[in-house]
Amino acid sequence: MPGSSHIIYKRTLGGRKNIGKYATDVVNRILSVLEQFGWCQQTLEELQTLELQLTPYQVAKVLNRQKDSDLALAFFQWAQVEAGCQHDRFSYTTLIKVVARARRLELIEGILEEMKEVNCELDPVAFTVAIRAFAQAGDIEKAMKIFSEMKDHGCEPDQVTYTVLLKMFADAKLPDKVFELYKEMLQNGKTLDTMAYNTLIHSFTKLGQHNVALKFSEEMKANGCYPSIYTYSILILLHAKAGRLDLCLEQYKEMKRAGFRPREVVVTTLLRAIKEAGNLEEAQNLFADIQQAGLENNEYVYSILFEMWAKAGDAKSATDCFNRMVKEGIKVSLPLCNVLIALYVKQNMFDEAQSLLASFPSLGLGHSLETITQVLHFLSKCSEKDEEITKILLHSSRGGEAHTFLSALTSGTYKNEALTSLVQDFFDGLKSERRFLRHKFIDALINLLYWRDQNYQACCIWEVAVDFLFFDYVFEEPIEGIWSVNMIRMEEGTAVICLTKTFEYFKRQFGRKEFSPKWVQIKLGNNSFTDAESQKLKVNELLSTVASPFRVESSDFICHGEALLQWLNDPKVESHFGLLSDFKP
Repeated sequence: MPGSSHIIYKRTLGGRKNIGKYATDVVNRILSVLEQFGWCQQTLEELQTLELQLTPYQVAKVLNRQKDSDLALAFFQWAQVEAGCQHDRFSYTTLIKVVARARRLELIEGILEEMKEVNCELDPVAFTVAIRAFAQAGDIEKAMKIFSEMKDHGCEPDQVTYTVLLKMFADAKLPDKVFELYKEMLQNGKTLDTMAYNTLIHSFTKLGQHNVALKFSEEMKANGCYPSIYTYSILILLHAKAGRLDLCLEQYKEMKRAGFRPREVVVTTLLRAIKEAGNLEEAQNLFADIQQAGLENNEYVYSILFEMWAKAGDAKSATDCFNRMVKEGIKVSLPLCNVLIALYVKQNMFDEAQSLLASFPSLGLGHSLETITQVLHFLSKCSEKDEEITKILLHSSRGGEAHTFLSALTSGTYKNEALTSLVQDFFDGLKSERRFLRHKFIDALINLLYWRDQNYQACCIWEVAVDFLFFDYVFEEPIEGIWSVNMIRMEEGTAVICLTKTFEYFKRQFGRKEFSPKWVQIKLGNNSFTDAESQKLKVNELLSTVASPFRVESSDFICHGEALLQWLNDPKVESHFGLLSDFKP
């Protein structure tokens, strides 16, 4: 008795009179049965009721739609035994493709042997499909074995076969084998097509042999083989890796002259090269091309332009770019907002900084440690009254542990052990933050407190940070009796606090046998907000308040250890720096 699927076929196709009329009808019937039942007894019954006379072409079409290799093999055998199909190279080759997709490579050689046994024609396509399967699996030995069998069988490899093998050797990073195969192609009179040349160019680009890749690109054009969009993409990538923006742009212009529309991968590669070169004009030109070509202005494209404008200090263009992103519904990231806030802070654009911070909730953004750091930079440059500064600080940093900590710190109600405990508790949570973000935050905070004349709080934070090893780079290991205090990347206020606390530390340590520096060196250097010269002037101002034994050498200060000891014991120095008065060497 016919199954339900047979009834469906009769209603849909008009009954058995149409069976076999169109190959597609037969294929669709079989696919419906296999999809509905898989491979079981009912499948056999359903297929039997169809009374099919199958051709190899129809079998190949059915096989090509199968993801289940076991189902494909079962149907292949059924078609041969039950449906009287004499398989040919099309159906066998398709079966190889199916088992290759399923990574059942152990079956491939058996299928090829069966083709020989039944005297089925073995053409380059069948061998190439088998070779590609092993090549993609990285089994070079098996791929070359089949390649050798192909030639022994009298089947001449074509361009596609050679291209598959070229890629295989390139992926395996065997340039000698690539060249060997390339020479074999020329000896056998094979003309390289665009795909073969693309494979060679891409292969040697991946291998880092850029000159060889360029040689093949020139040979390609000399032989009248027209580059494809993929060729241009590879060449632009090649020149970008070599840092040759001029050649990137040359290939890009040639690509446009050839009538190719810029693709996202090309635009992305070229934008990255333009960014590395810092060529803002070319970035703007490319942006115009993107719009003209109708490509989507995605987050990456906008971000590159934004970063370049920000790096150039063009706050207006960076702001316009940011506003376009928001208007076009492109999600702006928190790091991008932090960059814009930093730009506003550097250029004293306080109203714009406040406005952007206030827009965070509507943008679906919270505040990271980097955001709070930028707020601290912002506040250290403000000229408003303390009450207003505190108000801005609390508003800008609300919603997190940093807000709670900063609120308590700026309230002025914590002193002595309570303040130390407050800082320690907060710093425990900072251990999970990335080192450079943690350093920037503490640096900005100490700097702000210094400029607000809250030196007690600034010193407390410094001491706890040192205990937590957050500033472990400051005291460098002595080399040949020279002790270095590394204040590179510190802001002015932090450098002053660091130096003051370092003098206190030195005074405590002098007199110990293991602490007897021959020379003491203070290293200075700029960070993103403080240039080296202003930092140097601030430190020099501190040292000259009570004439010190330090002398300037390049951007550093240096003095003899004994001279520093005598200076630290001077009552004026003790009073000025608040050093321990009961020190006895």
